[in-house]
Amino acid sequence: MAFSLGDVDEQVVEAALSFIDEFAVDQVESKGPSTNEVAPSDDKKRQRAERKKMLRRTGVYANPNRARNERRWEIAALREQIQKLQIDLTTLRNRKSDRPSAASRPCPAAGSLVMSKSSQITAAMWQEIADRQQRRREEAECENTRLKLVLKHQRKVANTLSSLLQRRANQLVTECSPFMTPVTSTHHIAVNVLDLCGDVGDFQDLFRRLDTAYQEVDAVFSANGLDSMVISPSDVHIREGEGGKYLELFANKVMPFESRDTKEATWDHFRGTEKHWGTGSLYSKSAKDLQESCTIIEDFTKEVYSNNISADIRIKQVLRRYVEKDRDIVVWTSRASPVAIKHEMLRGLTYTPRICVHTRFELKPYSLTTR
Repeated sequence: MAFSLGDVDEQVVEAALSFIDEFAVDQVESKGPSTNEVAPSDDKKRQRAERKKMLRRTGVYANPNRARNERRWEIAALREQIQKLQIDLTTLRNRKSDRPSAASRPCPAAGSLVMSKSSQITAAMWQEIADRQQRRREEAECENTRLKLVLKHQRKVANTLSSLLQRRANQLVTECSPFMTPVTSTHHIAVNVLDLCGDVGDFQDLFRRLDTAYQEVDAVFSANGLDSMVISPSDVHIREGEGGKYLELFANKVMPFESRDTKEATWDHFRGTEKHWGTGSLYSKSAKDLQESCTIIEDFTKEVYSNNISADIRIKQVLRRYVEKDRDIVVWTSRASPVAIKHEMLRGLTYTPRICVHTRFELKPYSLTTR
């Protein structure tokens, strides 16, 4: 019969077997000596062999369930430890429940309470400032990115417009180059003015246009606003009129001189040769001064400069001075015909300009207006 000693300690078994052996020896001695005595050494050997045989049968010397038993013992130890931890947890819970509540606790000192509240308020304030600064930084970064994109787009548009304007300007310069007057030298060749001889019938049309211009001078000055202008501007107008469109160039200038001196200087300028120097060189000129009516008849030929070309034109014109009570008016009409011109755009053109100069005295002292 085999015994299972999985839960019994090996030492306990050995102690039990030793007790049995001692009990058996005492029983044999109590019976007395036998006739057939066996040597003590042989009996001990036999008893030891039987004891080992019994222990081997019980599994003391070779236990195949040793690993399982060790795990069982380890589990039992862990269970005991869990029970101890549960007891400790229950003890801690009981101690926590036995503590006084917050209402029954003594109030801290007023100084420490104030310091705690102030530190909390300071921390909250700094946290709010930090959050605000963070939001502002994020908004600034977004705005900076947006502005960079806008600047890039605007720069691209500006470059495109600049190239278009430059191209258009170059085109206009090319188209208008024949009409541009270059900067000429201030030194002009003196021309002898000859007396105009012969019939003046070629100037009859100019005389009629001269009278018409004088009659319309008030209407023209009222239309372009020069009659009430006191500052010194200049402008160009294009208006519709009888016979087509009219190009008007006008200017206003205040002269700080005496009235009589200014009127005489204006008339001397327009009846002399200085008025021809602004647009070219004068070849020849013949004039006739009609003293009784302050009228001058002129016939001259001049060279007109343009950007890279030049043209020779012949001009016939009539100038007349109208002296009134409170103003002086100089009017002249002319007819210009090209004599020799290279540019195809200007061939066959005849110019009939009409010029009016209005000089009057203003109420302000030492001021005279010339228009």
